[in-house]
Amino acid sequence: LKDFGVDIKLVAQMSGRSTYDVGGTITVDNRVNIVDGVLIETSFLVFQDIRVPSAPAPFLYLSNDGSWESDDIFIPIEGTTDSAFTQRGDFTQDLDETINLSDFTEGSLLVWCRPFKVLLGSGRITAEK
Repeated sequence: LKDFGVDIKLVAQMSGRSTYDVGGTITVDNRVNIVDGVLIETSFLVFQDIRVPSAPAPFLYLSNDGSWESDDIFIPIEGTTDSAFTQRGDFTQDLDETINLSDFTEGSLLVWCRPFKVLLGSGRITAEK
């Protein structure tokens, strides 16, 4: 994101609810790629020191208001079974270019257990320059 010409990063410090071990930092950042000779700005996620819960089917969602809603955006984690949020440690991955990140500057990243409809953890998104 840009704010008067200054790059803005969106950062969420993840934490678990109850007995679920969720932790680490997820940063949304931008980079410029050249596609067919055209400069295209794309967003990507940087995962640092990620701890994920040992729960069935934990999935990562982007929420614009910090509470679970059916219109929250599912973020599939590349290289995992069913795109679940099960990868630990440090990694990066591209974010779908159709997501308007300015809609989420006051939102959260949520770790949601689909089968039991339980919030396992979350991280409030904040902007950093």
